[in-house]
Amino acid sequence: MSAVMFNQQKSERDMSAEIRISIRVEGADALSANNGNINVVLLRDDVSSDYVPRYTAVKQVPKRSKQLSAKAIPEHPVALLQHKIREMESGLNRNNGRRFSASTILQWKNFWRLLRRYEQTHVAVDFMDINAVFWDNFKQFCEQEGLMPKSVNKYLAVFRALIAYAEESGIEVNKAALQSYRKIPIYDDDTKAKTYLNERELQALYEMKLAGLKDRVRDVFMLGCYLGQRVSDYNNLTRMDFITTRRGNRVVSFTQEKTNNAVMVPIIYDNVYAIAEKYNYHFPRLAHGVINRYIKEILAELSRDVPSLRQTMRTAITQREQEAERLGRAHFVRDEKGYVIKHRYEMISTHTARRSCITNLYLSNRFSISQLMSISGHKSERAFNEYICCSSEEMADMIAEIAKKNHPTTDLF
Repeated sequence: MSAVMFNQQKSERDMSAEIRISIRVEGADALSANNGNINVVLLRDDVSSDYVPRYTAVKQVPKRSKQLSAKAIPEHPVALLQHKIREMESGLNRNNGRRFSASTILQWKNFWRLLRRYEQTHVAVDFMDINAVFWDNFKQFCEQEGLMPKSVNKYLAVFRALIAYAEESGIEVNKAALQSYRKIPIYDDDTKAKTYLNERELQALYEMKLAGLKDRVRDVFMLGCYLGQRVSDYNNLTRMDFITTRRGNRVVSFTQEKTNNAVMVPIIYDNVYAIAEKYNYHFPRLAHGVINRYIKEILAELSRDVPSLRQTMRTAITQREQEAERLGRAHFVRDEKGYVIKHRYEMISTHTARRSCITNLYLSNRFSISQLMSISGHKSERAFNEYICCSSEEMADMIAEIAKKNHPTTDLF
């Protein structure tokens, strides 16, 4: 049931019609209109509910799309985004023949919500209006939302993929849309500080006496530290993935969930087999959030015996943390320059496990970059280097040890 009321007025200055429209639609949360625009703002977060975009009612705009398929495809960016997400969830839209991962779909959903919020305070997005000015406005909006540059760039990449999808679907797009696309430069002060657990800290964590959920969280986290994989990968490991090569080396062989890369990871740490046998190779399946929450509590307890975990670091905070602080639900210690200060154990997350494995193997100076990339599954050295997290002192020590090994009797300095 809906009711539509039209109130048409003429401006004495330009004699153009100003149409004010009020719409009452059952099930909509908020509707408003002004200045010749029908503003339809749906505040739900449910992707399954059809999105109703804002339309400019000043004049009739002819259809610009090319010949579309028999199946109706929405031309409005937010509605098209919703359409693509549904196809990703159903499996109709795939990534190189494979279904999109849950994390990828979640990222698209978060972008969908972000774009809807943008339309509540800006002119409705249209594919023909995307240009350099639009990109600047959208980046500024993201920054006002409290997003860190790295997060903004991720959403910009999703937006670029959406534009490409629109073109593939036969929707006309401004040719300058992709040509004017630019990522935000990222500086050290804009990113969350990175840390890793060294081998001494990992062994102390492994030897902790824990029980129940914390015991399972610790063990699953340790698998990431020893194998260098993502949660989505070691959550799916089975006994069949543990094999022996023809030369007698023990490895874990599987296909990475996120990238579909086939990897074979040598088992360097005996603790991996101890954990596997503890659960009879039926590893606990734990969500990111559960691991992230409890691993911080576990390491906070361990910091009483391992003081290095209590060291403080200067860092940026996430959008969620900024919102919690604004609402008074969280408090962060800041230094004289306004940067947030945290203990190292507060900085640990599921991704720290992958970073710890890569960094420790790198600092051991026993493996080449290409060998380590074959384990991590990275295709580019640039992406791989993001996971090497060592201080200038650690790097200097590694270089000095290499020099001593190659020139044991020569004073190079």
